[in-house]
Amino acid sequence: MIKFDDEGQEEWSENYGNYPGGVSQFREIEEGNWSLIYNECWGVAPKYADDGTTHDGYVMSCGTGIEGCNLLLGPFVWLECIGDPRGTWRALTVATDLEGERIYSRMDSYGVGMFDGEKVAASAGEYVFINADGGHVIVTDETMGMGFLTIAPYTEELCENPFGGNQASALTVTLSLALALFAFY
Repeated sequence: MIKFDDEGQEEWSENYGNYPGGVSQFREIEEGNWSLIYNECWGVAPKYADDGTTHDGYVMSCGTGIEGCNLLLGPFVWLECIGDPRGTWRALTVATDLEGERIYSRMDSYGVGMFDGEKVAASAGEYVFINADGGHVIVTDETMGMGFLTIAPYTEELCENPFGGNQASALTVTLSLALALFAFY
């Protein structure tokens, strides 16, 4: 994320993503090779303080994963690439303060246990907007269509994490709707 001032000069920039862990095939992974992992963030929405009117940060909706493995990477990097489960993309949500410091982040996948046994389907966040209770709704691109992910409004209590810090498992998220889109010719 890069923030520019009114004259177009960069105020600050931060990189997010490439977080370890997750569910199913991601359970045991460590931080990955930054040269392989892409984070595509298309949606950004304002984040407001508890009073609902004070703009105190940003929420980004992203996809994170590996986009293609080829031998041009070199044989050792190629072997690392094809063995990394991040070839299945995940939805990444990142909330920051106004200076770009991460407040919380989480990665989500749709369909735990529904596709190919224990594996989850690919997912990517595409757009984010604020819902009526001050939380956020992430519109996701799923392997089989699209979905909506709702995130409760941020509070310190929700973000207490037994593993330390404000990590991906810190907030309650509900998949409220998944739509399969079919094209008929």
